[in-house]
Amino acid sequence: MGIRFCYFIQCCVVLLMLSLPFLQQAFAQTIPFLKSKNYEVIFEVVDKKLRIWLEEVSTLRKSEEDVPSVSLLKKRAEDDLPELLKALHSRGYYSAVINVNIVEGAEGKKDKAIYNIQPGALYHIESEEITLIPPTPADIKIPDLKAVKPSIGKPADAGVLLEGASIIRKYIAENNCLLSVDVKPAMRLNTAKNTASAFFEVATGSNANFGELIINGNENVKESAIRKLIPWKKGECFNASTVDKAKSKLLKSGLFSVTEITPGAMPDENGEVAVTITIKERFHRTVKTGLSYMTDEGLGISAGWEHRNLFKGGEKLEVLGVVSELKSSAEASFTKPAFLRSDQSLKLGARAAHEEPAAYTSDNISLTSLIERELNNYLRVGAGVGYRLSHVEDIITGEEDYGLIYLPLYGAYDSRDDVLNPKKGINARIDGAPYFDTLGSDARFIRTVANASTYFSLPGRLEPVLAVRGALGSINGASTSDIPADVRLYAGGGSSVRGYGYQELSPELNGEPIGGKSLMEISTEVRMKFTDTFGGAVFLDGGNAFENEYPDFKEGVRWGAGVGIRYYTGFGPLRLDVAMPLDKRTSDSSYQLYVSLGQAF
Repeated sequence: MGIRFCYFIQCCVVLLMLSLPFLQQAFAQTIPFLKSKNYEVIFEVVDKKLRIWLEEVSTLRKSEEDVPSVSLLKKRAEDDLPELLKALHSRGYYSAVINVNIVEGAEGKKDKAIYNIQPGALYHIESEEITLIPPTPADIKIPDLKAVKPSIGKPADAGVLLEGASIIRKYIAENNCLLSVDVKPAMRLNTAKNTASAFFEVATGSNANFGELIINGNENVKESAIRKLIPWKKGECFNASTVDKAKSKLLKSGLFSVTEITPGAMPDENGEVAVTITIKERFHRTVKTGLSYMTDEGLGISAGWEHRNLFKGGEKLEVLGVVSELKSSAEASFTKPAFLRSDQSLKLGARAAHEEPAAYTSDNISLTSLIERELNNYLRVGAGVGYRLSHVEDIITGEEDYGLIYLPLYGAYDSRDDVLNPKKGINARIDGAPYFDTLGSDARFIRTVANASTYFSLPGRLEPVLAVRGALGSINGASTSDIPADVRLYAGGGSSVRGYGYQELSPELNGEPIGGKSLMEISTEVRMKFTDTFGGAVFLDGGNAFENEYPDFKEGVRWGAGVGIRYYTGFGPLRLDVAMPLDKRTSDSSYQLYVSLGQAF
């Protein structure tokens, strides 16, 4: 594996080096990092992180236009100085000194703008204090800074101050009944000691409770349905975080494009303040289409229709059809929001599918009924009951009919900043269900699968994002032959281990995949943007499905690697990935190609 991987990387590097001159000529006007300017910008500073930070701030360095004269280059370099100093101050370098030197290039050479950076001492926070600005009530609860925001000893970084202000605001808003909360951070420097004292000025509105709720702007959505989404009752403590939660719930419902929540200026004689919600409804119907191509699955086409306000109470009906060479399906789902309580939904689903991957052929129908509850903005859990009727043919059992009752239970956490193109956050989900066959077999087993991915925005001009994904799965309580082939675990494919065919990584019988009782997958991908519309990616995937109930790495982990191109549209990136198997078997293709909308994970 190691030799093949090194050879693959060497080939990619050689290909890139050979093509770079042609790319530079062909795309210099559209891909800025290939365009050669007539000057250079150099930052002379010992700290590498500071250099990268200043390069990101510098307007002169980010400019893609030539500068016609040395004098103009000097002016533009000097115009950059205030912002560069401001950037250094924001990192805690309040004694920083910057000198700029312009070096005129000899004939055929570029002019240079050289910034000599003397950052000086890094200031640290030596004390912090909260100050109440009148007419803020003197009896409000304020946080113990040592308990909730221990910043003493940390660098006097603007980010530390802003984080502190956010924590203090949230604490005061959640622990008091105040119409408004505003926290402004400030800093006093001690240049003799290279330290700083942090001050947080708190200004609030009056104490109040929630009063009358007034709703404006709804036309097709029932007012009663909107009121069910509001997480407070008349007379309860007014809380800014509760107002934020209401706005988030209204927008997440998919019913409204604009939501404004405005409390009254002052509480009435009962200490209550009226709250006005002004909304603008979205179109409640959406038609969806999709197109993908993968060498292992062939051409894929999807089409769907969604109604988000079926009975004028925010009920959602969604119908979706998918067709490809290996599988086709039709499904419908119905969601009733605010079911029995405001943070709970009832979900009903039906799905019919024909699947024909390498391991089996299956015709199946599934019915599900689930209750899902939102625990907070990121976390939700669900439980329910389902029934799955299938006719399955595979190499182990021949043709068999199954009627499985199952009890799905799941939890999901999603803090991604963008579903189709995340740059930060976590997306994790665990699904588990016991299965019981109703058609004469004694098969009983528990199937559990956990997936998690996380994303990190890295410093750099190409806006690199590191994406990491992992998956684990296990089926307990039955032998492989008692588990339907279309329920067993498989790896391989465009959303699994790229470079290998769809569901072709698993234990084998007579050279054919049969599915496993456990699963492990891991993926690492670095994504970069060359322009606003074009980007690329390099990735390494690994995984396998295993014969035993828990991954047995003695059976081996298969690895695949590749490169990709991204075209960023207004609704998400179009992805083209080429991957090759690094542990190629005789049955594997030399490469796999994947084209679809959205990142791989």
